[in-house]
Amino acid sequence: MAGAIAADAMMSATASGSGNHGKVGQTVTVKGQSRDVVAVSVTKIQDPLLAYGAPGGMRVIGVFFTVKNVGKVKYDDSPSAFLSTADGQISGGLITGGGPCNTPGDIKLTPGQIRTFCIPFNVGRASKLAFIQYNTDSGYGTPAVFAIR
Repeated sequence: MAGAIAADAMMSATASGSGNHGKVGQTVTVKGQSRDVVAVSVTKIQDPLLAYGAPGGMRVIGVFFTVKNVGKVKYDDSPSAFLSTADGQISGGLITGGGPCNTPGDIKLTPGQIRTFCIPFNVGRASKLAFIQYNTDSGYGTPAVFAIR
């Protein structure tokens, strides 16, 4: 059920053509549910991420995000993201207990503050990556969507 909701959210975000789209390496500015505003970029994709084991037929990808609070209020959120492959498979971020790609439990940024972190994903071993969606305000704000070249 959650996968279907995520797929619907990503399809509507992709189809909207609004200013919340970019490519890996670019910065996209999006608004949260209230007055918070963040500039998000995907700075690096590590493929594969060998520090973590993957189930048979899968590989772990590490996606590095940089989030800057460009608004006037504190940004307080639990980072979440989805990765989509060219064949339509959607993967939510993995929860890890440490290592080089350890999703933070939350990020709290005062205006002007920046944080870089990594979120790992499980994808099919032969799957081609299509896009990444970073969700603000636990999915209730505007998502930042990044095409993978």
